[in-house]
Amino acid sequence: MESNRNISSNDSILIISGNSIEIETLEAELKISGYLKEIYVSTSTEKALELLGSYKFELIIFDCTYTENENQVLANKIENTNTPTVLISDKAYIKQSNNIQYLPSSHSFSQFLNVVDNYIQFPKPQVDKKNTNLNDELIKYKDLFDRASDIILLIDFETHYILDANNEAIKTYGYSYNELIGMSLLEIIPRNEHKQVLLNTNKLLHDKILHSTGERTHIKKDGTKIQVSISASLIKYGNNLVFQDIVRDETNRLQNEKRLQDINEELTKKNKELEYFNHVFVGREFRIKELKEQIKALKRRISELEK
Repeated sequence: MESNRNISSNDSILIISGNSIEIETLEAELKISGYLKEIYVSTSTEKALELLGSYKFELIIFDCTYTENENQVLANKIENTNTPTVLISDKAYIKQSNNIQYLPSSHSFSQFLNVVDNYIQFPKPQVDKKNTNLNDELIKYKDLFDRASDIILLIDFETHYILDANNEAIKTYGYSYNELIGMSLLEIIPRNEHKQVLLNTNKLLHDKILHSTGERTHIKKDGTKIQVSISASLIKYGNNLVFQDIVRDETNRLQNEKRLQDINEELTKKNKELEYFNHVFVGREFRIKELKEQIKALKRRISELEK
């Protein structure tokens, strides 16, 4: 995976990683958070060194997944560029400074966003946590919204920040209303599903119709993972175009289905065992009877011969 487009300015990000899946995840996280400029990527150390020597970037994100020697060579090259850089590594290859920040390999999205936000100006949506700007129509909508038995999230079109959440969302995720509002949607989704969020978003923007997902994973405040299904649509909320996600917690249903499946599998297994033993014992009883009759016949013949 390499970027072969012409690089025309330093208003862009370079991602370097030997892990193509991590590159796709990082790229998705930046785009979902509202980064609209160019993002260039490199999995090859040779290509990365060429890009670092030829172009100036707004930010470099270096996922240290190469050999120790390659990581050190790339880190030294990056340090010489004097470019703001985020290194994803549990080992310090160059000294941390205002321009050099580290993230642990097992970082969360919120950690990533907090570090990158020091260097990149992401758009910030206006969040009305006190609902002071609702007109009569929106007040009626808000009443139905809060009474809904499913989770409903209103999400900023450009940044995927949560603009509003109903009572069921607060109850299910365990966050307070003020904690949920202004939080990125990606903070309640595992990182391995972030690329899929971008794909779903692009599909919804293209199709402009209700989009339903299969089972997805969401994360509660206490770290518990729940399985959900989502119906997403684009709606007008006041003067803004927002994503409306209607989220249903499918955890109990899926657990019950799994228990039922396990019971059915156990029942099938027992039935097969029963059939086997029936076959074995029925066959054995028939053979014993057959042998007894043969023995009787032989004894009769012996008696006859002895006369």
